[in-house]
Amino acid sequence: MDIQTKELIQLWNLLELGFELNLKYADTGIINEGDKGVVINVIAIAETAEQWNEPIEPKQVDWFEGVGIVGVVNLVNDYMNDPTNYKRGSVNSLVKLIGDKLLQTYKGKQIEIDF
Repeated sequence: MDIQTKELIQLWNLLELGFELNLKYADTGIINEGDKGVVINVIAIAETAEQWNEPIEPKQVDWFEGVGIVGVVNLVNDYMNDPTNYKRGSVNSLVKLIGDKLLQTYKGKQIEIDF
């Protein structure tokens, strides 16, 4: 498995944890939803997990501190900005999977994964 695929799987796991934490704990700043847009804050996910002693995989912590997260988050954000521009093979299909899941979850809203 290549590095980018591993990073995208870790991003998926981190976002999934973020959705769970956002439901459990109020005012975490993990997901900020407005009338037209949604911002998912990756740093807030890690900070909330640490604050409430929620399990976060050591691999995710190591990866989070590296530069890998920035690259894959940018790919997913770019895809969500214009999903019609996607061409099979042009980008890892996990980018499309993550982007499509977020676009379906927050239909009709601009979505951004932020730090």
